[in-house]
Amino acid sequence: MTMRTSATETIRSFRTFIAPVVPGCPYFLIDREVVKVIRELCKRARLWKETQETGSLRKKVNQIDIGPYPEAEVVSVEYVTFNGVELVQTSERELSEYFPNWRDANGTPTHFFTVMRDGVIHLYPSPNVNLPRSIRYEVIVQPALDAESVPWFIFDQFLDVIVDGVLSGLMSIAGKEWSNPQEAQRRAAMFQGGIYRARDLSVRMYASQNLNTTPDCIY
Repeated sequence: MTMRTSATETIRSFRTFIAPVVPGCPYFLIDREVVKVIRELCKRARLWKETQETGSLRKKVNQIDIGPYPEAEVVSVEYVTFNGVELVQTSERELSEYFPNWRDANGTPTHFFTVMRDGVIHLYPSPNVNLPRSIRYEVIVQPALDAESVPWFIFDQFLDVIVDGVLSGLMSIAGKEWSNPQEAQRRAAMFQGGIYRARDLSVRMYASQNLNTTPDCIY
């Protein structure tokens, strides 16, 4: 499910559907739990995806910066294509094992790996020509811990799932006027079911996408 994030909804908007069920619960605690639940939903269901095309990539430059995405963090890279052909995902360890001199290799990119801590995608081999807008990639994204808003589609399509997850977390806090362990367990089960349904929807929509793009000329 590849979604653009032009339309957003604030984290505060979820209070309307949660606060009446947990009377006395502070708003800051509700907001924190909302972000936590949405992060888990996005990561496990892989439902928030962003697609991006690079600008021109110069000869022998094999690194692509990922993002940035406002108020969001990249969980993983879903795919990378070169002129419409999907590259094989690998790792530094695999390349070192099978291609000892991979760092010096030049040619047409066939593989990629990511270094999430640096926020970069590495191509292998390094391009031996300039690449004008021939690299396209898609990433799985989740809200940052301090996010104040999320894409509208998350609020619009998964509100019930999020509410179940948030209420499960809040009601499981012991010693509060809104504590309700039995209801917390029921909501937790509903939340898990919602994640599975969201993941299934994401997989079906991804399978229906046509990833082929018109090849660019290479100079």
